[in-house]
Amino acid sequence: MKTDDPQKDLVEKHKKMFPSDHGFGFEFSQGWFPMIAVMCDYIQSRIDYSIKSQKYALKYNAALKKLTEKGNWGPFLKLLRLDEATLSEVRRDEISKRTPLAVPEIIPQVVMTQIKEKFGTLRIYYTGGDEAIYGATSMVEGLSGIMCDVCGAPGIQVGSGWISTRCKDHANV
Repeated sequence: MKTDDPQKDLVEKHKKMFPSDHGFGFEFSQGWFPMIAVMCDYIQSRIDYSIKSQKYALKYNAALKKLTEKGNWGPFLKLLRLDEATLSEVRRDEISKRTPLAVPEIIPQVVMTQIKEKFGTLRIYYTGGDEAIYGATSMVEGLSGIMCDVCGAPGIQVGSGWISTRCKDHANV
């Protein structure tokens, strides 16, 4: 359900990443919000894809085992969405020579613990994930140092006590 509050919508969309019992709060300006939303979409899709890939590899390997050990084509044909009539002798030979797929690890679910602004850039704290997710969060943290925290336009860090990243239009806000 879409509301007028993009932060609430993001939390609703990514319930696994922002569990309701966690009491998560955002502590940054709205200019960085679209970047955070894209990062969260990427993170969850990566995790979901790892789960889907592992399930597929396990099904594929089980079907291949039934095919090679017992000559049972049923599970393999179902997995490949083929029927008996479409399978030529050449294709049967090709399929029967396949090797099992490597079973990928499932990426642990990311749970955000805090996203805040500090010294004019974002800090993103979370549990779970993998190296690619760490890279994505690091990139977002780095980009926040050159994007206006008010509007998201290119910016520079301004201020001496309280540092902010601002575009020329918002440098005095």
